[in-house]
Amino acid sequence: MPPIRRVAVVLPSGLPAAAHLAAGIAWLQGCGVEVVPPRQRDLADADCPAYLAGPDEARAEALAEALRRADVDAVWAGRGGVGAFRTLQALSGARTDAIAASPQRPLIGLSDITALLLARLHAGASAVHGPVVTMLAIQDRPSQAATRAFLRDPGRGLHLRAGVRATRRGVAAEGHIVAGNLALLAGCCGLPEQPRLEGALLLVEDVGEPDWRIDRFLAQLERAGALRGLCGLGVGDFGPNPLGAAAERTLLAWADRLGVPALCGLPLGHRRRNAPLPLGRQARLDPCAGTLEVAPAAPGGAA
Repeated sequence: MPPIRRVAVVLPSGLPAAAHLAAGIAWLQGCGVEVVPPRQRDLADADCPAYLAGPDEARAEALAEALRRADVDAVWAGRGGVGAFRTLQALSGARTDAIAASPQRPLIGLSDITALLLARLHAGASAVHGPVVTMLAIQDRPSQAATRAFLRDPGRGLHLRAGVRATRRGVAAEGHIVAGNLALLAGCCGLPEQPRLEGALLLVEDVGEPDWRIDRFLAQLERAGALRGLCGLGVGDFGPNPLGAAAERTLLAWADRLGVPALCGLPLGHRRRNAPLPLGRQARLDPCAGTLEVAPAAPGGAA
């Protein structure tokens, strides 16, 4: 696949801190990437909640425009936060097909952007779980190296090793990747974006959630039938101890309940460890080796 040389930054969810957004854009520019900056919110709009990057219609229009552009190689979310469900609701009428536009061009993000990534995946378009722009400058060195490698070759294969807190359980499993924020994955139940996990490796992360809420999210996914046919469970960052350790114990208990292998400590989450992970790509999760092997993209396929 060709390298990513020009990126459109979008704000379909929360309003980012200006300094963090500028630092992320500068980091991309330092990698030789030309950046089309996001539309700036009209701060005088009294009808727009302070936690959103703009009115629903404006955010949806900006996202649709970016996905349809012919002069960019990727569309990158500036921040997560909240607002993606409202943006999807506003993608109606003439913009209904925008989420499927330019299927080989990746939409990149995490956290609240999970809902948009799932919508792209359902539409057969490219979606990548990776750091939002405000996180790029503060990622650790291995994560920044992984992001630079992704920019050079979005279709490359990946070899990811779990961190020191990895817990190994079960035999290796293969399937296509579905990755995202656990609260958002559960929140998509009953919606068109509900995750489809038949034959999938589910890779999850979250932040600040106690174990009982994580249990509720997984029970909601199970109750909705979303976990039927799951092949394996990969666990990213759930925050510092004791929250992180409690989350891992809960997730491993659910892996036992579902009868699937699980691996903790993968580089995805809200903190400094993040490797871009393409949704829909075939992968092999090996709890014994502590690795996730992601296959290269098929020729002519999406990232």
